Amino acid sequence: MRAPQLEALATIIRKSNTSLHHLSIRGNRIGVQGALAIGVMLRDYDNRDTAFKGIERLFLDNNDLSQGGI
Repeated sequence: MRAPQLEALATIIRKSNTSLHHLSIRGNRIGVQGALAIGVMLRDYDNRDTAFKGIERLFLDNNDLSQGGI
């Protein structure tokens, strides 16, 4: 999954009117740029002006997040 795909996912999640409790994006070869896109997505989702609860569990195992010093 590349950054543009993650940005598209982030847009869908941000526009959703439902509460998102669990998000699993395991094993998608997400790298440093993708990790940044996920961070923006989470920040924007948790700061929405709604009564919905934020994301409780995020599964990112089996991705390539160790590079780049993040």
